Amino acid sequence: MHSSRWFMFACLLLLTALWGCSDNSTTPQTQVDLTAVQAEDWSLSSLEMINSMVAEVPDIAAGTMITLGPAKAVGEPVWDAAQMAWVYTAEMNLDDGEGSSTTITMDYWIQYRSDDGPLPTALGAAEVEFRLAQGMVMDAQSPDGTAHIEYHMATTMLIGYGDGFYTMDGLGTAAVVASQTADGYSERLDLSMAWGLDLAQPVAGCPVGTVWIETDPYRMDAVYDGMGGVAWTLIGPGNTASGSEIVACSPPR
Repeated sequence: MHSSRWFMFACLLLLTALWGCSDNSTTPQTQVDLTAVQAEDWSLSSLEMINSMVAEVPDIAAGTMITLGPAKAVGEPVWDAAQMAWVYTAEMNLDDGEGSSTTITMDYWIQYRSDDGPLPTALGAAEVEFRLAQGMVMDAQSPDGTAHIEYHMATTMLIGYGDGFYTMDGLGTAAVVASQTADGYSERLDLSMAWGLDLAQPVAGCPVGTVWIETDPYRMDAVYDGMGGVAWTLIGPGNTASGSEIVACSPPR
């Protein structure tokens, strides 16, 4: 799975959102408000993450990302009999030796179910529940000051099996707390997000449906046309923006 790519992209936006708003103010402490440009960046990064998950739905639904037996690769989920689900947990600790450290965590959970209950494989499944959680805590020090960033994201998606397509209903949230101090002043950013999706993904084809993303007080609505295009509109205080993206389509199997 490509969760690390989604995560590192989000981390990069965290840094640019905080440092990009600095104006070297002499005010001892400043609470940073989200701008329209930052709301658009955050919303589009979340849309990219959702698109990445959608692109992997056929593999999740088919169970092809699960290897049974001794051929299992590092990073693949393992069967948890107590939860009747495939689970994966990872933690990475990075330290530059100069006072800066980062801890990254990732967990995902996959459960196949029939009308009679959980199943160990996709065979006979009527639906799949997929949960993904990611987190990062970073503390950085430099001669110019210090910075602290906490990022936590969780999303749940229910995948249904249709005739030649998969249905996807999901909800997710994210929370960010970021602060920096330098030259006698400090800045702090508190950000919360939520999103939802209602899509259909053909076994071979492009997703169709809608996604919404809220980054208070902004809201993005995206419409998937079933031909690889995604048209989005962002509405917020005194601001409206729109654009389009290209989404990956499932090749014939």
